[in-house]
Amino acid sequence: MGDAITAVARGTDSLRYNPAGLANTQRRNFEFMYNNLVLDIGMASASYAAPLEDVSGYALGIKWLDYGEIVRTTVTNQTGAGNTTFGATDVAISMAYGRKILPNWAAGVTGRFFTTEISSQSKSTVLADFGLQWTGSYRASAALTVHNAGIDLGSGVNSNEKLPLAFRVAGAYWIKPQKLLATFEVEKAKFENGSLQIGLEYRINELFKARMGYDGRVETSNGLTAGFGFGKGNLGVDYAYSAFGDFGGNHRISVKYYFDPRTAVPRPPSDKEPIKHVHAKPNQKIVAAIQSQPKSKPKKKEILEDPVEIVEEKSAVEIDSMDEAMKVSGAAAESEMKTNAEIKAVREESQYSRAAERMVLTGGEHFRAGELIQAVIFYRAAISLDNYNRKAHYNLATVYYRQHKYEKSIASYESVLELDPRDKDSLFYKGLCLQQLGRNEEAVQVFTEVLKIDPGNTSAKQRIRFLKNPRRKRD
Repeated sequence: MGDAITAVARGTDSLRYNPAGLANTQRRNFEFMYNNLVLDIGMASASYAAPLEDVSGYALGIKWLDYGEIVRTTVTNQTGAGNTTFGATDVAISMAYGRKILPNWAAGVTGRFFTTEISSQSKSTVLADFGLQWTGSYRASAALTVHNAGIDLGSGVNSNEKLPLAFRVAGAYWIKPQKLLATFEVEKAKFENGSLQIGLEYRINELFKARMGYDGRVETSNGLTAGFGFGKGNLGVDYAYSAFGDFGGNHRISVKYYFDPRTAVPRPPSDKEPIKHVHAKPNQKIVAAIQSQPKSKPKKKEILEDPVEIVEEKSAVEIDSMDEAMKVSGAAAESEMKTNAEIKAVREESQYSRAAERMVLTGGEHFRAGELIQAVIFYRAAISLDNYNRKAHYNLATVYYRQHKYEKSIASYESVLELDPRDKDSLFYKGLCLQQLGRNEEAVQVFTEVLKIDPGNTSAKQRIRFLKNPRRKRD
């Protein structure tokens, strides 16, 4: 993607690109990356990132750069023929922290100890990176970062030397939500011309992603880059290639492992699924009123001649006088007015239900973009409009689970179970919440209830065996 992910960096990527992205990190993950650079130069890194609370996260990492063997040359032997070789390495140890400062804004800082060694000469310094990240509505995000702010390198030759200070302004937009992502960023390093990086990512399916981009910092070729990503379960693999003209090309591969299993995190129903409303206590009076409503409004004369169709309690009464007919007519009119009021109530209820569905759809967009706070707002708004909307309750429980708010997640899953007591998914994830809270006996009871509904549920069986075996550690 042309190295243009500053606006969407999350997890261990935040350590390299933007520490503010740690505020939106939801899963603990470890990454090992190796970059086979040109001219036999190799770079590798290992890093770990984890959320601390609902609105913050941290990361630790180490990166080293090996320049390979360099032939020693002298003034009299500039070709180095017959001379010995020496090595050169750079090492950086980093620690980063990011936190939300406003509903749509996050800030972060990275502290880094950097040392470089060439033959017997070495220098060290302390550096810092600063970042802001804005995650807005309508699938857009933006970022601003400052890199390599620090003091001079340590004692030695050219002791006033500094690493180049660099600034980045970046943006990203989901052209098609969770399918096609476009990114860009402009970088300006001290003593260097500004450069433009552009990236595209297309998610072929849940397992594969295809990527391409342009890196304006590469001056020896056209700057085009390409790569792919593969992810299954807790494991992810990414590969990227960028050409460097006559010097060859760079090959970068990284492996990520997520300690929080994706299978242990409930997924909300797809927006393409049919809307499913499960009313615990449907209003039978309104339903009956709709079913009995005539297709066309009867005339007054017809009401007088046949009042039994409108006023059922007069079905066995003979109408012997005009006064009696007028009473029946009045009762019929009153019944018709009451029915019309009930019909109006049904229409208003339908409007609220449709509005709630729109809220659920919008909340889903925020959820898939990782904007969990906004997703909570829309799901709660949907519930306030239609408390019988199962999808809103279920999705809200999902968000709370992602935020590690297990008590609130349990309450939302119980709301789903009030609407549908045989909802095995909500029951299973309620058990997972109890397990996360250390309430293992209650969790076993809930997983047992799942098996009563679905005797072949292997996940529930595995959880019960896990919780009943005291020799195994709690995950």
